[in-house]
Amino acid sequence: MLTTLVLYLTVFWGLLAQIFLGAFQVLTGLFLLFFLNRIPEKIKKHLMYYWISVLIYGAFYLINKFESFEDYWVLSIILVPMGIAGYFTYILESIKKQGYEN
Repeated sequence: MLTTLVLYLTVFWGLLAQIFLGAFQVLTGLFLLFFLNRIPEKIKKHLMYYWISVLIYGAFYLINKFESFEDYWVLSIILVPMGIAGYFTYILESIKKQGYEN
């Protein structure tokens, strides 16, 4: 995620890196679904909120709802996805921390 933020200094490379970051996080999120029985309830709740936000963002993207936000393209194309990515990073760090405590 930090690499993507640094690459945003050259907007184009940041947007490109964000595509790979998003794909990696969605695949990682799908992978985590196989281990739900090992994840504490608190983190499961965060994971559910993550998937809800991903699905809502994806639905807005698929139905071209962002066209009506063209004045807010930075928000809809950069800030919201990076916010979702930040939240997913928080979830992964929580899982990592929980793993070291057990």
